[in-house]
Amino acid sequence: MTEINNAANTTSKRNAAIDGMRAIAVIAIVAFHLRPIVLPGGFLGVTMFLVMAGYFSTVSLLKMFETSNAQKSPATNEQTKTQTKSKIIAYLKYLLKRVKRIWPSTIGIIALSAPLMWLFSPSLLTKLQSDALTGASFTSNMAYILRKVSYFEQSGLPSPIKHLWYLGLIMQIFVFWPIILWVILKIVHSKFVRMCVTAILMLACSLANLAITLFYGDGQTIARVYYSIDTRAGEFLIGALLAMYFTWFSGRSILKIIADACRYIFGNKREKTQIEKIEDSSEIEAQNAQDKSQSSEVSIPADLRAGLQINMMESDKDGEPDESNNEIAGEKWQQTNESENTDKVKTDLKNKSESGKFAKIAKTLQKPLSTLQKSIIGLVALIFILWCLVKEDGSKTWIVYGGYTIFAIVCAILMWSCLQKNSICTKILEIAPLKYIGVRSFAIYIVHFPILEILNPATRTTQITLWEQAGQCVIVIIAAEVFYRIFEMPIANKHITLSISQKGDIISDNIDAKNPDLSPDLSSDTLNVKSKNIRLPFVLRRTVIVICAIVGLAIIAAPVNWNSIAQARAIQLRPELNAQDANTQNQTAQNQTA
Repeated sequence: MTEINNAANTTSKRNAAIDGMRAIAVIAIVAFHLRPIVLPGGFLGVTMFLVMAGYFSTVSLLKMFETSNAQKSPATNEQTKTQTKSKIIAYLKYLLKRVKRIWPSTIGIIALSAPLMWLFSPSLLTKLQSDALTGASFTSNMAYILRKVSYFEQSGLPSPIKHLWYLGLIMQIFVFWPIILWVILKIVHSKFVRMCVTAILMLACSLANLAITLFYGDGQTIARVYYSIDTRAGEFLIGALLAMYFTWFSGRSILKIIADACRYIFGNKREKTQIEKIEDSSEIEAQNAQDKSQSSEVSIPADLRAGLQINMMESDKDGEPDESNNEIAGEKWQQTNESENTDKVKTDLKNKSESGKFAKIAKTLQKPLSTLQKSIIGLVALIFILWCLVKEDGSKTWIVYGGYTIFAIVCAILMWSCLQKNSICTKILEIAPLKYIGVRSFAIYIVHFPILEILNPATRTTQITLWEQAGQCVIVIIAAEVFYRIFEMPIANKHITLSISQKGDIISDNIDAKNPDLSPDLSSDTLNVKSKNIRLPFVLRRTVIVICAIVGLAIIAAPVNWNSIAQARAIQLRPELNAQDANTQNQTAQNQTA
């Protein structure tokens, strides 16, 4: 029994259990930002997102590279240039697809946050303006590293779009990872070794995280570690390793792969070398035989081959023995006999290579896991993740020194369990509320931070009650739903259509695209007029994105004194600030006179 029937099936349709994982991640992040004491480990939700992004991104890239390799032709100079150009175009399309998925929501939250900050929290308006450019260009994480802005320690008012640092990190990974993966696939031909190279890269990122924290962190997760691509990419690569496993080794047990790896390391090198030589020679002989067969067919013209076949058939009718058929049959028997002998030698060598101290362990590990065992592994991983979210925080020693990698590995194990068939863990994560939140997880992540900043200003002195927290969560979900429908939701099948004639007259504004038979009848004159259909949801979505882009550009580049605007609005909300300002100015003038 294989671990999954087909790796492609796991990504061809939406997996409800993976949506459940997304829901857990985004709930943890929102709860951490709402009240850190409730869920001190909520920041680890970002690690869960990185692992899932690594998996889905790598699956997509492997399919893309497999398609390009399948279309490979004999390498002439012109064809090589064409192939290189097509790969560059495919890479740019890959990036464009990610930008089209992320950037509208990013510029949308920047543009929509500006009027909200001006209305309710003008002191945050200048913070928004200062981070708008880096947020829109996916470089917030780099800016925070240069400014040494810690994620865990807040000094002053935090920016309402500080959470966009994650989008900057993930987009930077999307830029570099396809190139790195292409190089690995180009240079390394063994799939197992490719995974080993990726694992080495992952360990290098984890060691960089550990080393920088050890020498410069003073026991704390510093900005250089938390925001940087070279220290956080290891979590992404763990998801990439999971994608490689499902793409290349989905028909084999994980334990069998571990057994093969250990056999390769600890087994008898001499016998393994002989097996590899036999396999190589067998492949060469098979290729030579195929080339010989093809060359013999190509070298004889088609009409002559037809004539030979007629002659052979005639000789058979006359009762004469067909020597050519006997010769072919002899060659086939000889090849079959040689193949059987080769297989016997390989089997003997393999049995001999496994007759050492590792044989019993390897035999045990080769047994596939049962459904119950897979479910138990997934449940243990889920319990560990929930425990970390509830009990751990950013100051714990094991989190600071390598904990992100350990947590990412456990997340990958949970994801592996979610991709199994009939797993108990999968059924738990497929419940409707988690699925709903998981589908909208990106929208919730985008909108939650500005809303929480408005509802919980730094000047607040009273403690947030439980009912207030619940109300704020409801507001976040409602805002995320609106945001999801405008910026993310695909165009609905059912929509209103305007039929506009060439003269510009609206012919009908009540056509049901799903049920055209229910639409009002049109006159014969109308039917003869050429018209075009405008899909309102699509037009509305594009219009909103364009407006948000214009507003975002104005926030970034407009020569406006944002401090004055924010101060004027603050005085409108709190007139006592004007009196305090006047008193301060009078005291300053008196001091200067004295």
